[in-house]
Amino acid sequence: MAESSQSSSPEHPVLQWIMAGLGLVLTLAAAGVIVHAAVQPPSPPDLTAQVTATRPAAAGFIAQIEIRNLGRDTAAAVQVEGRSGGETASTTVDYVPGKGRTAVALAFPGAPAPVEARVTGWSEP
Repeated sequence: MAESSQSSSPEHPVLQWIMAGLGLVLTLAAAGVIVHAAVQPPSPPDLTAQVTATRPAAAGFIAQIEIRNLGRDTAAAVQVEGRSGGETASTTVDYVPGKGRTAVALAFPGAPAPVEARVTGWSEP
C-alpha cells in the first residue's frame, strides 16, 4: 500500500495565528477595563443644572436645562427646579448616570426672563 505524503502534525495557517492573537489582545483589554473600573473608589453624585437655551411657547416660554453628574455614581429621581421672576417650575428626572448628562425642559408663563436652575434632591438607585 502506498504511504501518504502528509505530515502527522497539522500546520496552522498564518491567518489563524493572527486571529488567535487578536482574540487574546481583545480579551485581555476587556479584562483590564473591568479590573480598572472595579478598583476605582466610589464617587457620590455631584449634580449641576445649567440653562442652555430659552425659546418662546404658546403660553410663555420654555427653558432648556442640562443636568450633569460629575460623580461616578448614578443619581435617581433627580429633582430639578427653575425660577424666573416670581414663577417656579420643577420636574423629576428618572436618573442621571455617573459622568453623564441629561436635558429637561421647564415651562414658564409670561414673557421670557432670566432663569435660574438648580438640583434640589436625588436618591440612590
